[in-house]
Amino acid sequence: MIKRIYFILLTAICLMFVIPSNFMALASQDHSSKVDKYIEMLSSNSSTSRVAAAKSIFYSSFTDPKISNKLNDILTENYQPNNINRDYTEEMSWMCKAITVSGSNEYKPTLLNIVQTTQSIKLKKYAKQSINLLSTYVYTVNSTSTKENQYEDPNLSKEVNRYIRMLRSNNTMQMREAAQSVSFGNYTEKQLYDVIKDELLKGYPHTSMDDRYFTDALAWMCKALGASGMGEYKATLTEVIEKSHSMKLQRHAKESLKKLE
Repeated sequence: MIKRIYFILLTAICLMFVIPSNFMALASQDHSSKVDKYIEMLSSNSSTSRVAAAKSIFYSSFTDPKISNKLNDILTENYQPNNINRDYTEEMSWMCKAITVSGSNEYKPTLLNIVQTTQSIKLKKYAKQSINLLSTYVYTVNSTSTKENQYEDPNLSKEVNRYIRMLRSNNTMQMREAAQSVSFGNYTEKQLYDVIKDELLKGYPHTSMDDRYFTDALAWMCKALGASGMGEYKATLTEVIEKSHSMKLQRHAKESLKKLE
């Protein structure tokens, strides 16, 4: 009997080490498979496939050095300063946006070169925006201040914690990009949507015609709540519809509310 109990205890102790290791291995395999898939799409001869990869990377904020380096290669090797073709500028613009989620300043010279040399007004615009957005990601990824760390929840992924910091940053661009990414990301973490709800309720009374970017950020928050599939946020969207003086915000809140009904 004693031997049997000892065997059971020994087995349980072994499982404590084996099971977490298996989970970590599975997580690593999943990350690796995503990296391989994105590299494959970015290496495709199809512009549609390459753009789809860049959009997915940007909206999901999925990052890995291999992906970032591949995007940088595309932006340097395929860059044509005098090319103003619509499809070409569309693709390169998305590559600029996708590389920002790396949160690495090493890619800033690539974007700066495009801003300074491209003849495409559209590509110049998005390259400029990407430089600003890259600075945002550098800050949110690398920040170690006490204020930022208080928002770290060990039960949430690094990605979700980053979005929460961005939403609470009072930086309009950060707030907008976080809400936009969440609305496309199929997230299930209620803590994340609660932060969006709080920021939306706090912000909607202060929208104005002079700050359309702030209104745009709040509109994306409405969309994110609509994409959550969680009926408890109906009251939040209803309040925005009934009390906001921004017609744009009211419109997006109505559209988002319909998704929860």
